[in-house]
Amino acid sequence: MVGHHKHQRNHYSPDLESGSVGGGGGGGVGYSNLDSSGFTDSFSRVSIRNAFIRKVYGILAMQFAFTTLVILLIRYNKDFNEYFSGPKGNIIYIASLVGYLVIYFILMCCESCRRTVPNNYVLLTIFTFFMSITLGCVCLQYDSDTVMYAAGLTFIVCLLVSIFSATTSFDFTKWSWIMFIVLIIFFVAGIAMMFIQNRTTQIIYAAIGVVIFTIYLAIDTQAIMGGREIEISPEEYIMAVIQLYINIVNLFILILRLISLSRN
Repeated sequence: MVGHHKHQRNHYSPDLESGSVGGGGGGGVGYSNLDSSGFTDSFSRVSIRNAFIRKVYGILAMQFAFTTLVILLIRYNKDFNEYFSGPKGNIIYIASLVGYLVIYFILMCCESCRRTVPNNYVLLTIFTFFMSITLGCVCLQYDSDTVMYAAGLTFIVCLLVSIFSATTSFDFTKWSWIMFIVLIIFFVAGIAMMFIQNRTTQIIYAAIGVVIFTIYLAIDTQAIMGGREIEISPEEYIMAVIQLYINIVNLFILILRLISLSRN
């Protein structure tokens, strides 16, 4: 299952500090306090954070527009469908999965790669392309109704979680390390699940996965919005986009699996 390969997490960049936008090791962009009340500095920080949020969700929207297009082409275009359903389909799936993982680790481990324009956008485009092919291959394993139900339910869950995370006073980012441990356990259990064909156990595992990635979506949403114990630096917009994208893709795959198992 594709979702089992996307569990690597990274440390968030340092929080915004007064008068500067901090990065993980790069130089911050300084902002002077123009009056004793600090009003101008506060206004600048809010403006930067809002621009960061718009940028992240704008890029994320383009990613999913492209991913949806690729899935539709693979599924409904006769030539693409026959090609990906044929003997070469598994090879393409494995190659795209490996390519996705390589680009992911490059972006997560190399700060300059994800911060330097236009290299970061080129790598993000390649990352999205590989993930879209992988997801298109996964969707071929299910009937159209199941895919549509999963897509609709994923959209509803993401919308509700995002709204709740942005408005609640509860700080989900405090759960980051706990959820990281839970994620490792889930990953190890996923390896074991490859050898367990019991339908009930598979349903329980998929349901637990949905809960885990729903909580992760809440954590990352709040880290992007700011004002919590953990914040993502505005310089790390590529990291923020990738984290949201992976959370949503995993949610979709697990919901897809859950619906398929329930219907069968």
